[in-house]
Amino acid sequence: MRNTTAAAAGPPRSWEYGTRALILTIGSAGGFDVFLFAGELALRHHLSTGDPAVSPSLLWIIDHPLTVWLLHFVLLGAYIGGFYLWRHRTREMLGRFVPADADAAVWHWSVPVWSLLIGIPAVLRRHDPTSGSDAVSALEVDALLDAVRIAGITVLLIGVVAIRDQVRQAIADARTPRATAEPALIPAEFTEGVADDGWWWQVRETVQEQDLVLLASTGEGEHRWLLIPRDGDPVKARDTIPPGATIIAFPDPPTSGLADAWEPPAAEAYHGLLREPADGALRYRRVGAAEVTAFLESARTALSWGLYPVGAPDAVVAVVPGAEPG
Repeated sequence: MRNTTAAAAGPPRSWEYGTRALILTIGSAGGFDVFLFAGELALRHHLSTGDPAVSPSLLWIIDHPLTVWLLHFVLLGAYIGGFYLWRHRTREMLGRFVPADADAAVWHWSVPVWSLLIGIPAVLRRHDPTSGSDAVSALEVDALLDAVRIAGITVLLIGVVAIRDQVRQAIADARTPRATAEPALIPAEFTEGVADDGWWWQVRETVQEQDLVLLASTGEGEHRWLLIPRDGDPVKARDTIPPGATIIAFPDPPTSGLADAWEPPAAEAYHGLLREPADGALRYRRVGAAEVTAFLESARTALSWGLYPVGAPDAVVAVVPGAEPG
C-alpha cells in the first residue's frame, strides 16, 4: 500500500443523497414562496389600478386559497423539519469520523440569520382588511413578509451547501492517507519462526516506531486482525491468540482514504482489512484478484483499510508455540 497519496475520501453516499434531497426541498419551498410573492404583487396591482387583465396563475391562487395554504404549510414543515433532521444526522455521522470537530463542521453563520429571517414573518401579523385600500395595504405587507421569508430560505440554501463542503473537508482531512516510509517498516531483525518471548520482544520494539497489524489464523481457517497502535501494549494482543495459531505481521499498517489510481501488487488472493465506520471493529475479508475493485469500493467508506497479498515476501510469519487448536 505504498505511495498512497491523493485521497478520494468522503462522507457515506446515503448522507450525500440525503443532502441532495434537502437542497431540493429547500429549493421547492423557496420557489413556491416566489410564486406567492409574484401573485401578491399582481393582485395588488389589479386592486389598485382596476386593471381587468388577470393572469391564469393569479386566478388559480384566488380560486384555490385552501390548496395554496396547504402547499405552503407542507413545504414549510418539510424543509424546516428536514434541515434539523439532516443536521442531527450529520453530527451523528461526523461523530464516527471526526468526533472532536463534529459541532464545528455543522456550524455556519447562515443558520442564525435564517432563523431570524423566518421568525420575522411568523411574529408579524397584518390586520384583516375592511375596505379596498386596506386590502392593497395588506397585500403590500404580505409581499414584504414573503420577500423576507424568501431571503431567509436563500440564506439557508447557501448555508446547507457550505456545511456540506465543510463536512466533506473535515472527513477528507481526518482520512488523508499517511505516507509510508521506505524501506519496509518492519526491521530486518524481525524474524520468522516461533512467536515466543523473543518474537514478541521484537513486536514491542517495532511498535515503538509505528502501528503494527497482525493477522492471527487458526487451523479451522478462522482469521482475525489485531492492530497494535504505536506505543501500545503487545501483551493484550498476545493473550488473545490461542496456541498453535499462525501470526502474520505485515510491514504496512492500515491506511485511511484511497488514491483513485492506486493498484495493489499482483497476487492471486489478498488478506483484506476493513475498519468499520460504525464501531471501529476490524473485519477480515478474503479477496480474490477479481474482487479487488469491489473491496476498494468498500474501503472508501471504511475508517481505515489494508489489502495484503497472500504470501507477500515482506510479511513475517510465526507460529504460537503449543498444541494445535482442536
